Amino acid sequence: MRSTNPGGARPSEGASVNGGGIPAELTLDASRIDEIRARVRRGVAWAAPRALAGDVEDLEQDVMIRVFRRLARGGSVNARYIQQTIHSVIVDEIRRRRVRQAELLAESENAVDPVAPASLSPEARARDGQVTAAIRGCVEALPEPRRSAVQLHLLGHTVPEVAELLRVGRKSAENLVYRAMKALRGCLSARGFAPGS
Repeated sequence: MRSTNPGGARPSEGASVNGGGIPAELTLDASRIDEIRARVRRGVAWAAPRALAGDVEDLEQDVMIRVFRRLARGGSVNARYIQQTIHSVIVDEIRRRRVRQAELLAESENAVDPVAPASLSPEARARDGQVTAAIRGCVEALPEPRRSAVQLHLLGHTVPEVAELLRVGRKSAENLVYRAMKALRGCLSARGFAPGS
């Protein structure tokens, strides 16, 4: 492990700084590092929502990087700073996932319909266009979060992926996808597009 000073002491004058912003010659106090790491581990485990449960180690690492960078700049690290940093890292990750979810949904809304094979008759192509328009109309009529769940499902996401992107439990995601697909089939049937027609 690279030498770092988690105890809050300022680095010695003229200490070189590595690419991560941590002085390479900063001395280590192993017991203080263990204390900070244990506090970070407990704090992340307590604060992380279920949707981030699989990323706890990454969150802990991000917090420790910020702690070391603060120490490298000569700042002190106390319980309050660790708690604020944990909160900040978790909020940043949630925001990143929301942005990614919005991008995926935008991609689904802007997706170009597949080009019909040349062997299809004009009537079959027209029918495909009608089905696509009906599906879009039915999906848009669904309330949130069912609309997002079915859009993600139709894009090929698994139920666990839907749960993660919508920040809900797996059982909730299963229910959302099931109910949304049931409502979608009902809507399409009402518009004359029953399965197999």
